Amino acid sequence: MMIQMSVWERRALNLLLLAALIWGVCVVCRATLSANRSTDLGVYFAAAQAVREHSDLYSATYNDNHYQYPPLLALLLAHVVPAPPHRGLPVSAAFTVAVGVWYLLSLLALGLSVQVLARALAWIEPRTEQSLQASWHPVWTLRLLPIFVCLHCLGRELQLGQVDLFLLALLSLTIAAAAEGRSVRAGLWLAAAICLKGMPLLLLLYPLWRRDWRWLLSCLGGLALGLIIIPVVAFGYDGTAKYTREYADVLLLPALTGKATDHSRDAEMLNQNAVHNYSLLGVLHNLENLSVPRNDRPKIASVRNRQAAAAVGTVLTLFTLLASGIRRQVSRLATVLCLAMLTVLMLIVNPVCQSYAFVLLIPAILAVSAADMERFGSVIPRPVILGVLLAYVLAQAAASFSPFLRDSGLVLATVLALWLAGLMALRQFRQKADESAAPAN
Repeated sequence: MMIQMSVWERRALNLLLLAALIWGVCVVCRATLSANRSTDLGVYFAAAQAVREHSDLYSATYNDNHYQYPPLLALLLAHVVPAPPHRGLPVSAAFTVAVGVWYLLSLLALGLSVQVLARALAWIEPRTEQSLQASWHPVWTLRLLPIFVCLHCLGRELQLGQVDLFLLALLSLTIAAAAEGRSVRAGLWLAAAICLKGMPLLLLLYPLWRRDWRWLLSCLGGLALGLIIIPVVAFGYDGTAKYTREYADVLLLPALTGKATDHSRDAEMLNQNAVHNYSLLGVLHNLENLSVPRNDRPKIASVRNRQAAAAVGTVLTLFTLLASGIRRQVSRLATVLCLAMLTVLMLIVNPVCQSYAFVLLIPAILAVSAADMERFGSVIPRPVILGVLLAYVLAQAAASFSPFLRDSGLVLATVLALWLAGLMALRQFRQKADESAAPAN
């Protein structure tokens, strides 16, 4: 049965489309007409050009920013994107078109993400008579609410031309496939996400915890294809080995240990004063030096803070897995909740988490909202859940205007509140499933 959109639903959707159109014009103008052509899209195009010219992939730069990802993205873009513009030279028409196309593809990735997640939870038709008579249907709540909550970081993500919306789409497809019991498909989608950006490796804990060997094997096969076979075909054995060592030396080891032999990426990764870092490590570092002017603070986070961030991240991850229980078979909603909460932790345990990366909170927002609506039979989440989401929105706004609030961990606190809401919902659904499975006396 098709659900007709109410007046308010239609207005909300039209408002989003109009805002997307206006913002898209601004993004293209900023990337092509401004003096410094501020877009990270040029970094990916520079890496693609390096592949075409057989030059060093990880030495490619645009606006002094380096390529930070596994080689697969640059390989896929190598024959479809133009060269980035040089400083002082006019921007080509091909680059302008590419910026616009990238923007549209990013919007499609966002739409795909909320659609597959909502469908995975079976919130396609209203479930109650109350839903049929409501002026706002759960069909649209789960699709539009996460977008409105994340408007700030979505705008920043689209403005910079980052890849996180494509990562969001891959993770959403992973979560949806897992919820539907399609383990092989979930493993392949997760492998694609890891090949795009390495940090989704944390989500491999879920199939390990569930002892889902088909998921793990398919993911390993996908990783072998994306990280070894395709690069070997493109670069040869020696070239692939060289890039693997270089990726570890300039990215992985500095990010994990805080020590680097190559300092070309210090300003992009290790220098805590160069970026606004919302991760556990960044907040701990800023809290320890809150009374010190930002430019006078230590640039490198201390070993003590790194150990504390790792310990907290490990405990939070363990709590999430324990809350999901040890059963191999769980409900769709429990699966989505667990993977969404692990995605939240994936963000904050990463050594560097900038504001635009919080677009990856969309699965958590959608899952927590769905769990609340499912439990209480409502067409919108309860005020307590809406309060958590509003607190996050206000924290992001406050952090944009107040350096003190940004450095004091206000945004991280609201993200952890969202994680806690998801954890409580996950625990409640697990207990309900355990009671249903228990034999009657």
